[in-house]
Amino acid sequence: MKLLWLLLLIGSVQCDDMASIRKEYHLLNSEEKVEKFIDRVRKQDCSAATPYLASAMMQRAEYRTWPTSKLSTFNEGKSLLETYIKNNPKDLEARYVRLLVQSEIPSILGYNSDMELDEKYIRENIEISGLPISYQQIILDNTNKVTND
Repeated sequence: MKLLWLLLLIGSVQCDDMASIRKEYHLLNSEEKVEKFIDRVRKQDCSAATPYLASAMMQRAEYRTWPTSKLSTFNEGKSLLETYIKNNPKDLEARYVRLLVQSEIPSILGYNSDMELDEKYIRENIEISGLPISYQQIILDNTNKVTND
């Protein structure tokens, strides 16, 4: 039983393809790219990719026609991201993704209350995050952009 749990933990936390998921996430600028990204990430057995999946699901709402469909699509991704962060409060990437999402969406959706908290967490923990230095710099650059506008 312990061995099975350990194998599940190792398989679901680490993802061999995180570098490409991170890169591709930052290039999502069309419905086609968003849909392909969602399909690709859903096929991964990698819980670390969940925040990126959740954000892409929220981005999918932009391409829906009906307001109710837009809202339900957005809320599906939001719920996934918030559940992930609740269960993984120290996941810096999840906080980063939430910061990006909250900085981009209309304030009418009321999903912007964690921006200051996430920014503070990112700045205080980026150096000990274990993320590649190049991605740490991307996170800091984007954090600066969204918090200084």
